[in-house]
Amino acid sequence: MVRSGWEKRDERRIASRIAYGLIALALLAGALSPLTTQAAGISFYDPTGHSLSGPIRDYWESRGGLWLFGYPISEPYEAVSEDGESIVAQYFERARLEYHPSLDATPYRVLGGRLGYDLTLGRQSERSFLPISRSQASSGCEFFEPTGHSLCEPFRDWWYAKGGLAIFGYPLSEVMTEGGYQVQYFERARFEWHPENIGTDWVVELGHLGVDAAGRTGVASTAAFKNSQALSTSLRVDITAADGPNGSPVGTLTAGEIVRVVDGPRNDWYLVSTSRLTGWVPFSALNWTRTPDPRAASVESLEAFDSDVAAAVRQNDAWMTVGIYDTSTGRLYGGGSGGLIGSASLSKTVVLAVALHQVDTGRISLDDIRGLIEPMIMYSDNDATNTMWRIIGQDVGVVDALNEMGVSGFAIQHPWDWGQTAASGADWARFLALFGSGQLVSPGLTSLALGLMQDVTPAHRWGVSTQGSDRLAIGKNGWYVDDDPYQWRIASAGFVSGREGAPGVAPLVVAIITRYPAELGEGWGIANATNLTQQIMDRSGLIWSTQYLVNTRNLSALPRNGRALGVGPLP
Repeated sequence: MVRSGWEKRDERRIASRIAYGLIALALLAGALSPLTTQAAGISFYDPTGHSLSGPIRDYWESRGGLWLFGYPISEPYEAVSEDGESIVAQYFERARLEYHPSLDATPYRVLGGRLGYDLTLGRQSERSFLPISRSQASSGCEFFEPTGHSLCEPFRDWWYAKGGLAIFGYPLSEVMTEGGYQVQYFERARFEWHPENIGTDWVVELGHLGVDAAGRTGVASTAAFKNSQALSTSLRVDITAADGPNGSPVGTLTAGEIVRVVDGPRNDWYLVSTSRLTGWVPFSALNWTRTPDPRAASVESLEAFDSDVAAAVRQNDAWMTVGIYDTSTGRLYGGGSGGLIGSASLSKTVVLAVALHQVDTGRISLDDIRGLIEPMIMYSDNDATNTMWRIIGQDVGVVDALNEMGVSGFAIQHPWDWGQTAASGADWARFLALFGSGQLVSPGLTSLALGLMQDVTPAHRWGVSTQGSDRLAIGKNGWYVDDDPYQWRIASAGFVSGREGAPGVAPLVVAIITRYPAELGEGWGIANATNLTQQIMDRSGLIWSTQYLVNTRNLSALPRNGRALGVGPLP
């Protein structure tokens, strides 16, 4: 790797230079800091002591990752674009990546900073940087009119193969010799030809422009560049860690042990590490990164969460009640005017919570009910639920237990029918947040309950619990058709987190309860729950960004639907 003079300068010296170019960054006073309450996200890199999360991680992983961009050398921090919009930026060894909430609905929501352009300012009069004409370009070379430079071998094929214009930008120079190597500058990179590496993947290497830019602009001396620690949490139970989600065992971790969260979620699992072991564990085994008390949260409108989600609910407002609890912020959102709807098999989560509470208080034995609660949750067995309903004392036992646990907002509309347990979407989200975070029953029983939801038969995993390799999505669904009036009741609720969501083990708790004319069919309610959940998860990038955009707490205030002036894809 060529180590030029500018790369050897003290990376911590303060400079007054502001980056120029299409995405000129003006650092906000006091805002260039890593997240304090959750100092690192997920995907933590020990070599540099920094983390990756959110849309920036998605971009990094999908476009070359470590090999192309290098390790992160800062935490994400707040910056502003040249037209005054808040963005989140992060430095890497060879790049600066920038997330633009205003472009969230476009392919350009994450853009690479033009560090090659910044680095070569003032060199335009040098021979290799002077523009040439198309007729001057050598045979077999690509000529780029916007910058007046050509792209030839040994770099042309490599440029195309590794991402081309979208990743590297236009050439800013012709090939030249620096430090004994052939090099060429691009808007976002410096290519270096290493003939000693012919036959390997390292015949072309990229300069450490991120390291250089951080040093030259002075940001390397700010808090965002200080080494952070991987986010940590503890285990609820003894657990066998695996070599991948649902993989082969690699060792055992013990209840209460502190673990670093270094990656996830993937297929409802997280990668954790200790000084003696690294492995994947299920969501059910982990305490949450944050456990605010949902009982203290007042219900805000869905508009405060996301205007698009609110608009989708308004389309069928009279048929729905929806709740969302954001663990990372402790905020609770609700909408829909469907009222109290008997939640069919979703009510089995209340039966489960009450039963486990009675185990904790010594009224019943876990051994006596284990053979019932497993089919009740995993396979939605109604006979098992009928038996459990009698064991826990039917409606009287449920009401007493909910009062003891401090759960409010529920009504049992028919004392003999557990499927008529009803609450608003917001109260369902509040209840499940309490249950899932371990605030209703003991840690081992909380893990048992979440494990049952995680093991729900795949045929019943739709709506909130729709499976995916890039997410956490577990919960319980309910579906029932009433004869009089002739209506479907479709309920879906549980815990979701995208890999672009808030750092840590901090799920969104989502509840979607519908009651609508049966003529529309069962499929309408299932599709509605599935699509709305996806729409909620699509906001993960914005939820992530609010961890860093300290002046923007209301997600609906972040523009997403249009291209902002002065911000957009690089040429």
